[in-house]
Amino acid sequence: METTALNFRDIVVIIHALSASVGIGTVFATDYIFIKFLKNHRVSQDQVRIMKIMSEVIWIALGALILSGIYLAATKTGITDSPKFLLKMTVVIMTILNGLLLNIFVMPRLHKIAFHVAHTTPDDEPDHVRKIAMVTGGVSVVSWLLAFILGSIHAIPFSLSNGLTWYFGILIAVIIGASLTKKKHR
Repeated sequence: METTALNFRDIVVIIHALSASVGIGTVFATDYIFIKFLKNHRVSQDQVRIMKIMSEVIWIALGALILSGIYLAATKTGITDSPKFLLKMTVVIMTILNGLLLNIFVMPRLHKIAFHVAHTTPDDEPDHVRKIAMVTGGVSVVSWLLAFILGSIHAIPFSLSNGLTWYFGILIAVIIGASLTKKKHR
């Protein structure tokens, strides 16, 4: 049996896979914790701090994923032309945009939302933020999961346009579903 030394590219592949694992794991954990925090229909300041720490872990994982991905793409000829790579890059860009919306708009307002109170005005910020929180959480899970799956498989058995259609179709369904969720009334 022949053994080979671990080269730099192998180390970067490990970092890339580890970053994806930490990112998706933390996204799922954050969404689970968010749902648990809602048992009293409110997210406290302490709970928001916990979610901010988890968000930092997600951003660090995403940064490591992007940097290692840039290296991997730059060292593999022809990868940037593959439908899988282009779909994955679209998903990563959507993940970044969604994360920015979540961190810049939702997180600072999260503790103000009462998830059981009926808001009556259309421009009522807490209701608006509640819906955006639900949407961004769903988009985050779908996008991280798809990026993880795409990184785990060798190739996709469909065209880029089919992949994009399915991805955006699922995102639209998640957005509609999250937007239609009703608050529990006591």
